[in-house]
Amino acid sequence: MLQLHRIPYGKKGNKPTETRASVYLQHGLLSTSCAFLMNLENQSLAYIMADSNLDVWLADTRGNKYSRKHKIYTTDDKQFWDWSIDEIAQYDLPAVINFIISMAKRDYIYYVGHSQGSMTAFAHFSQNPGISSKVKTLFALSPLAYVKNIKSPLRLFAHLTSTYDLISSMLGYKEFYPSNSIIEWMARSVCPYGTALNICSNMLYLVGGPPTGNLNQSRIPVIYGHYPAGTSVRNIAHLAQGILEGDFRKYDLGYFKNLQVYGAFKPPSYDVTQMTVPTMIFWGLKDWVADPKDVNKLIPLIPKLVGNYKFENSNHYDFVFGMNAAKDYYSIIIKTILQAESPASLANNY
Repeated sequence: MLQLHRIPYGKKGNKPTETRASVYLQHGLLSTSCAFLMNLENQSLAYIMADSNLDVWLADTRGNKYSRKHKIYTTDDKQFWDWSIDEIAQYDLPAVINFIISMAKRDYIYYVGHSQGSMTAFAHFSQNPGISSKVKTLFALSPLAYVKNIKSPLRLFAHLTSTYDLISSMLGYKEFYPSNSIIEWMARSVCPYGTALNICSNMLYLVGGPPTGNLNQSRIPVIYGHYPAGTSVRNIAHLAQGILEGDFRKYDLGYFKNLQVYGAFKPPSYDVTQMTVPTMIFWGLKDWVADPKDVNKLIPLIPKLVGNYKFENSNHYDFVFGMNAAKDYYSIIIKTILQAESPASLANNY
């Protein structure tokens, strides 16, 4: 049972109408929908979009702190955590898109995905033309498909946990890195002060890439109040497989289970060349998760690449937390949407 948040209109006096474009925002790994809300209102993508007369929907990936319910299982059950990006792409993404279209009474939506939010989009749109026809444009921030060259500590972790059984023997078969009281206490009581503030920000740099001067230090306690927010151990194992194998494919269950489930000894790859969704990508040369080598491998495979924006001084988290994000990335996204919806009356006023 997935939780969504909606901002139907902004603070500038806009009122909800059935004629406005709906935008689906999907966060990255270990994050929540709050990723698009944690900066100041003139810096956060969701608020800026709402004030630009767009209908904003923020989804939460299964297993994070806002999507922890199931019709049958509880979070104490192993079955609740038996999923990776395959299930998110196959079931959750189309369910959210169809729900938004139904509720907003639209024929299509726009999709913005950061990190894993773009990976699940690439996975689904590469194999489902039906849902693809309902997405007018995909905006991929820190686009992920291939992760062989990832530089963050996730790379070292992958080499230590090369199989699901090994990673599970270390971490269990359920939740990875849950958001808990210790992390929330750090956000409230430790990160806001002095040297600890630098330590907390350096933890983000360690994962996402070196400092670029774009992170608002005053927002660090807010970020850690919501991040990390948990995922499944199996999802981390799937990411580890991608790092080790260098391919963008479904979860490797092992030779015999692969044969039973996929009909082959190896799991099938996601063929991005089959995508029909017009796509714009935004990537940084200082990104330690969506490494430039992996992005450059992905670029020629996207059939309808209508925008390719490379930024010299952007790391992984700048695309959601950067003070420069509104000017450098979001302005392009919003202008593209407004021009497509109403070139004369909307785009010229943005």
